[in-house]
Amino acid sequence: MSVRCIRAYVAAMAGLGGVLACAAGALAQPSNDTCAQAQVVPLADPYVQVFGDTFAATSDIATGGCAGGDATDVWYTFTAVRAGSYGITTIGTNPPPGFGFDTSIAVYASCGNLTVAGRLGCNDDISVVPEWLDARVSVTLAAGQAVLVRVAGVGGATVQGAFTLTIGPPALNDSCANAETIVLDQPAAGTNIGATDSFRLLNPSSLCGNGASGSWGRKDVFYAFTPTLAGPNPYRISLCPSNPDFGFDSNLAVLTACPAGTTVGSPTVIACNEDVLPGATCYDPSNFVWTPEIQTVSLTGGVRYLIRVAGYDYCAFLNPALCGTNPNEGLFTLFVTSAAAPPAAPANDTCATAAVVSTLPYSSGAIAIGGAGDDVDVACNAPASTTTRGGVWFSYTPAAACTLSITQSDPTTAAVIAVFTGPCASPTQVLCAGNGFVNENPTLSVQAGVTYRILVGRYEASTASPADQVNVGIDCVTPVANDACAQAETIVVDQTVFGTTAPATSVGDGPGGTCGSTSVSVGKAVWYRFTPSSGGLYTFDGCSSASNIDLQLFTIGSCADSATWSQVACDLDSCGQPGLGGRIQDVALSAGVSYVLRVGAFRPALLTTPNGGAFQITLTGTAGSTAVCCRGATCAVVANAGDCTAPAGVGVRVLDASVGSCDGQAAVNSGCCYADFNKSGVKDVADIFAYLSAWFANSPFADVGGDGTGTRDVSDIFQFLSAWFVGCS
Repeated sequence: MSVRCIRAYVAAMAGLGGVLACAAGALAQPSNDTCAQAQVVPLADPYVQVFGDTFAATSDIATGGCAGGDATDVWYTFTAVRAGSYGITTIGTNPPPGFGFDTSIAVYASCGNLTVAGRLGCNDDISVVPEWLDARVSVTLAAGQAVLVRVAGVGGATVQGAFTLTIGPPALNDSCANAETIVLDQPAAGTNIGATDSFRLLNPSSLCGNGASGSWGRKDVFYAFTPTLAGPNPYRISLCPSNPDFGFDSNLAVLTACPAGTTVGSPTVIACNEDVLPGATCYDPSNFVWTPEIQTVSLTGGVRYLIRVAGYDYCAFLNPALCGTNPNEGLFTLFVTSAAAPPAAPANDTCATAAVVSTLPYSSGAIAIGGAGDDVDVACNAPASTTTRGGVWFSYTPAAACTLSITQSDPTTAAVIAVFTGPCASPTQVLCAGNGFVNENPTLSVQAGVTYRILVGRYEASTASPADQVNVGIDCVTPVANDACAQAETIVVDQTVFGTTAPATSVGDGPGGTCGSTSVSVGKAVWYRFTPSSGGLYTFDGCSSASNIDLQLFTIGSCADSATWSQVACDLDSCGQPGLGGRIQDVALSAGVSYVLRVGAFRPALLTTPNGGAFQITLTGTAGSTAVCCRGATCAVVANAGDCTAPAGVGVRVLDASVGSCDGQAAVNSGCCYADFNKSGVKDVADIFAYLSAWFANSPFADVGGDGTGTRDVSDIFQFLSAWFVGCS
């Protein structure tokens, strides 16, 4: 820093004029290093900014500093131009989020008493997000009273830096009655530093729909705007882009009159906003902005409106120990400009004006919902929602019972879809789908002669952007014949069945359960029944399906009682084609047992209901033959070799049914296939690992020595390996 500049910038009405003064100098002590050398700051409305630094400064206060360790300091002095509260701050010294040069401010009546008792005001850190290290003081002065302002670095004698000092006289527009007049397209610089609390807004969430706290805004200042254009016209009222990145967290409200009390609500408040929404001038989805903008408000020519700018009251929701009693204060620039006319409301904006669906399949085409009004809340909307924004309505009365299918395919809008019965004045919700993602496709079984009212609206309780639109498809198809367990369709070996889960419902589909470690979410399932005539290994192959399906095979005592359901096999996605198909392969089934196959539409975690689609299932199988399983000298006849499991046998498959015993080593080559320990039908290395696992688990199956006791020892390992090398003849 080879040049030290002190720039006094007077922010007048437009906030564009100013004075600049620079003087050459080295890094010597600042000219205002001591209280006696305090730099005179002439005041102006709405505030004056002075740029200074503490480089090479000293400290002339032994005690009475504002913060522990505030050492190097510089001094300023000003004279009050009128009685009232003066705001003095270093806000703006540090860019957001406010970490950098830590400053403190102390105000004194004279250089002769630089003690704690002589201080008129003092602050180290504002302690309000985001200006953590900047300081702010408000002091009440009489007209003509001169004071001294000490700006110091905090952290010891080595902490030095540059800062911005802002001094604002009592705001002339601190009360609604003294609102400052502004005109169209002329930016107005302002501040609420040192302002008082005039009133608060009641229930701003319901007034403006932007989720603000129930008691809204403090430290407010006021502006008056009278449109000159005849008739109602749209206007934009904004603090953008005065703080395009964090900065002054503030609120905006438009009123028709000054309230008589300390609170105000509708109808006096006609518009308000806390944080910018999509479509605002300075909205940036990658960088959250705390600056408010009322994007569109209709104002009538010749009518005087009041605009309130207030600081956000952090103490309404933050820990009071963190934020003290300070609401947010700062600098801003207010803009009032003409806005584009708001989008017209769609013709089917209300339940009473719902578009009647008479021909199927129905497609609404793109419907702009930016001008659509608010509707009833729906159960699957965001938890904090009080209304459904930007909703449009459809009504459909089926001539016969069918499965109603609804889609919203426009990618610009994340929608919720709800279906109601009953009159518009008191509708009953019978379906709700939508977690904030497009391509929802809920279905509902509907009855002949009943009118169903369909609401498609924007997810969450935020105002719809003018660019938002929906594209709604409605169809109602004959219910799937095998839509429930009790209606399962019979299939046989070597048959391929073709079907679709799209019009299916979850009625009668039972619990999802798990497939391995994965939970199965049931919805839109169809059912098939298979009863093998002989035991064997069977495969249900859905890999050629055009949609993602989940397969689950059950034995079911009663479709109506899920406690009697026992899952035999399942598969969610083993076809090697991401997002498609499922295959249950080589599952051992017994002759004469009735098995039920559930084919369910895969439901992504982010969708309320699965979309469903076409599938095909091919059933193939290899029937087994009667087999004998032995444990030592005890043998049992089973349906097929795959059934050699406890308690019938111990994993020894008999190749020759005439063998009456698998007792002892002598029986190894006489039809007792010890080698095929895992009963896969072939002898391979997997049998060795399967046997060793059984042996270390102390399984009775590992007793291949022939004593029939089920107690294994090391000799059994050698006997098994001998049998394995011989193989099965």
